[in-house]
Amino acid sequence: MNFKTAVKHSFKTALQFNTRASRSEYWNFALFTVLVTFAATVLDKMLFNTPVPAETGIISSISALILFIPGLSLMIKRLHDLDR
Repeated sequence: MNFKTAVKHSFKTALQFNTRASRSEYWNFALFTVLVTFAATVLDKMLFNTPVPAETGIISSISALILFIPGLSLMIKRLHDLDR
């Protein structure tokens, strides 16, 4: 599964906790999460001049809330795939 397909599929099936996720889907979404978090932190620093290690900016907080449920869903699906 390529990067774009994995991210789209992860958001599309975010509320389905009873299926399985492939290794590539999980790691592509993990890479997407890292990239979005980095971009949100940079935007917070540029737009609102927030100190990076001390506080979380508004854009970083919103991106974390948006990515939480799909990330949790993928972790659970990956555990299903490992028969746990």
